[in-house]
Order: sequence, then C-alpha cells, then structure tokens
Amino acid sequence: MIPEINYLHSPDIEDLSSYSPPNGTVFGFLLQMMVNPIGESGEESFDFFICTPDWIKEKSKEEKIVPCNQMLVVEQYDYYAIVRFLTKLCESCTGDTWQECAMKLNRFGRWEFEGYVGQ
Repeated sequence: MIPEINYLHSPDIEDLSSYSPPNGTVFGFLLQMMVNPIGESGEESFDFFICTPDWIKEKSKEEKIVPCNQMLVVEQYDYYAIVRFLTKLCESCTGDTWQECAMKLNRFGRWEFEGYVGQ
C-alpha cells in the first residue's frame, strides 16, 4: 500500500500555490496534508508546521522554548518544493496496511488519529 496526497490545505492561507509570505524569512503556518492510499477513496489528515529558521529564532526570543515536533523548516516559501518533498515522503511510507503507512507518516506530520483507541 502506498499513500498519496489528495490535497494540501491550510486554515491560515487561502491559496497555498500563490501564497507569498509578508516577510519571506520569518513565517510559520499550519499545513494539513490530506492523504489516502493510492486508488482508494477517503482521506486522513497529517498536520505539519511550516516555518523558517528565523521564525524559530524569533519565537524562541519570545517564549524561550519552541517545541519542534512535526515541523518542516524551510529557508523560503516554495509551494512546489514542499509538494515534491511531501510526495516523496508519502511514497517512502509504504506498508501492508493503511495503519502501517499512517504510523510511518505520523513520525513526520501529526496524524488526525494519533492515539485513537477504537471500541
């Protein structure tokens, strides 16, 4: 089984492909990657925080400690480079089951069902 990106979404940015940060070196935002197994319907969300090193530096001045779990650190905003990276990431997280694939992806982006215990 191979995961594939269905689409990318951000609650903070209306159009990711044409987005241009107000400050190209200091920005951070939530990116949600909607993923499904190739050839199957449905989708599940994996959340990433996209930011620059300067955003981390500024944030650490304000808050002293910045947790870096599930961050993708970029020098500049390049939508297509992010898509390429996430596509390769999905292709590398294969498994015999969707659960196995999702657990591998969860190491990089927070899976919406992380920690879920069914009945």
